[in-house]
Amino acid sequence: MSFPINSKVIKVGVMSEIGGPISNLSLRQNEILLLFKDNNKITKRDLVKLLGINISAAQMHIDRLKEKGYITHIGGTRGHWQVLM
Repeated sequence: MSFPINSKVIKVGVMSEIGGPISNLSLRQNEILLLFKDNNKITKRDLVKLLGINISAAQMHIDRLKEKGYITHIGGTRGHWQVLM
């Protein structure tokens, strides 16, 4: 699956450190993780527009990624996302 972002196409398929796909994440969580890697200041509203999901779904996926230890948010409202893998 791929989707456009900043006039380029991003292909989904986040890889782990040893080269295989991350299997304990859903496709949507992989997409969000890839977007955070591409732009660590992306907002939930941006995710909603890019992925065609509602705000509560975006928040749920973000919460799951935090719980699994893949991401953290640094700073306050104007902070940024840090991908921890």
